Amino acid sequence: MALTIDTSGIDHELGDPRAVAIDLLSEVSARLRRTLDGDLRALCDLPLSWFEVLTHVAAAEGGCVAMSDLAAQISMTSSGVTRIADRMSAAGLLARGPCPDDGRVTLVQLTDAGSRRLAAAIPLHQQALEHALVEPLGGADNLAALTSLLRALRAG
Repeated sequence: MALTIDTSGIDHELGDPRAVAIDLLSEVSARLRRTLDGDLRALCDLPLSWFEVLTHVAAAEGGCVAMSDLAAQISMTSSGVTRIADRMSAAGLLARGPCPDDGRVTLVQLTDAGSRRLAAAIPLHQQALEHALVEPLGGADNLAALTSLLRALRAG
């Protein structure tokens, strides 16, 4: 039995500005992440995913965060965060331990080496963001407008 697909509405769908917007958003996000990852790896031998973990842990209240919360913050599965945390712990950037209030919860915090690595990476990441994001947008005003729009999408 042959499968038939109705393509009568496909021209409309391909030109739908909503579909175009979401496709562009996905494409640009993926490209920016690849660019930033390459820049961070080249400039300070730090993958973007590790940088994101370091920044979220550093920003957490009390300087430590539950692994499950970290997974939600960086949009990664719990097992994915566990693998990254294992590698980062082995590299001496994170310390892991049980939560004093709930032994079932694992907390992570930056080590001194992790704090130093983050401090060294932040200005390099900011330079990469300037080149990959702000310059193509035409400046800080357009970045502010884009940020406002993205916040509206997130809230919606």
